[in-house]
Amino acid sequence: MKKEKPLVLISSCILGEKVRFNGGHTRLDWVTEKLAKYVDFLPICPEMAMGMGTPREQIHIEYKKGEQPKLIGRSGKTIVNQ
Repeated sequence: MKKEKPLVLISSCILGEKVRFNGGHTRLDWVTEKLAKYVDFLPICPEMAMGMGTPREQIHIEYKKGEQPKLIGRSGKTIVNQ
């Protein structure tokens, strides 16, 4: 009987999918070639899941005391305020 591998949530770009802001990826060989022998991956790209597409503006999360976190684009524009 074959042992079931654990399922690991992972960023799609690490597996080589071209979903980053610039249309590229950040594939990590040790993940795709070594770790993949021991686990199954559930790839996700939160930005793509939100419908942001690629290429897109770089974003970061901004935290301010007493406020909900915001997604801010490199231009300073608020992308998501929740």
